[in-house]
Amino acid sequence: MSKKIRFALLGLGGVGGMVAKELAAHARGEIAVICDLKQELAEKIMEQAGFHADYTVDWQAAIGRKDVDAVIIQTPNHLHEGPFVAALENGKHVSIQKPFALTEKEVSNMAAAAARHPELTTYVAQCYRMERCYKAVKEIIDSGRIGEIRHIKIDYVTGYMHYWIKEMEFGADKRWRLSADSRGMLDGGVHAFDMVRFLTGQEAVKVYAQESAPLMTEYQHSSMVSAAFSLGNGVTAMVSSTFGAVSPWRPSMALEIYGTKGTIRDGKLIYHDQQNGWKKQPDYHDFYAEKEILGWPSEMTGAGHPFAAEINHLIDCIEGKAKSLTPAWSGAHSALGVIKAMESIKNGTPVEIPDLRK
Repeated sequence: MSKKIRFALLGLGGVGGMVAKELAAHARGEIAVICDLKQELAEKIMEQAGFHADYTVDWQAAIGRKDVDAVIIQTPNHLHEGPFVAALENGKHVSIQKPFALTEKEVSNMAAAAARHPELTTYVAQCYRMERCYKAVKEIIDSGRIGEIRHIKIDYVTGYMHYWIKEMEFGADKRWRLSADSRGMLDGGVHAFDMVRFLTGQEAVKVYAQESAPLMTEYQHSSMVSAAFSLGNGVTAMVSSTFGAVSPWRPSMALEIYGTKGTIRDGKLIYHDQQNGWKKQPDYHDFYAEKEILGWPSEMTGAGHPFAAEINHLIDCIEGKAKSLTPAWSGAHSALGVIKAMESIKNGTPVEIPDLRK
């Protein structure tokens, strides 16, 4: 039997606890140490998942352990840079929750650290890339079925902020979720912008963004942010995001893609039926065929993440069986795009987006 990959898991709140439970059940991985400020939470998760690991509040000590092969970082968004860089410098493979980072300086430092260690696996948890519906959309685009893409629009709109406030009333520490660093475009819109990059295979070169008044008047950062991205091949991409909508979470993002031969919209592939041909006064259903492509069931196992698929992919990469679907440089570009969108709002002008690989 091959050796299991041993992990240090940093952060158990929310998604971190769910990752712990999935990882504990994986046949090829095990948790050597968990790091969180709340020991009672760590003990509760270990009891629920039926595993035991060492516990510490010192993330540097956890990363530095010789019996740890890889580190999974599930800390709050503003606490990503230190553990990520330290893990790589200690020779550990790294998985990190999106967004990769919150400032351009952090993005640059972290991407540079990963570039210094190409022998190590890095994976940024842009989880929608794991979803079968978006894989299907990607296959359709790559096949040429809808021709050349001319415009793409993706929205990440939820009412999460309403739930976080309710959880705070019952004592859960969600204060960081209500800060400027966790507003919809940086924390949620990065999903939509990453999907633009994934589906088109293009990098954005410029962005112009605007921000609405707050959707929840008592919370400044509940606004809707809309950003227009210019991609390198001349395609335009629109991304909108908020956590403050009066809206439940849904397992897919609103997606529209317009190509020269077809359209993907409302979960359907719409294209010209060559057998019937065009008509002088065509009725919509006379010359268009429709195919449902954004169907479920989903790989998502909880809180909007396909944890099992992500962990399996991460271990495959560490074992040399696969290449990271979202390596550090890619996660860095997705974070940088939304960071520059927020800069555009502040400046009131379009902002160029640098290519970190140049």
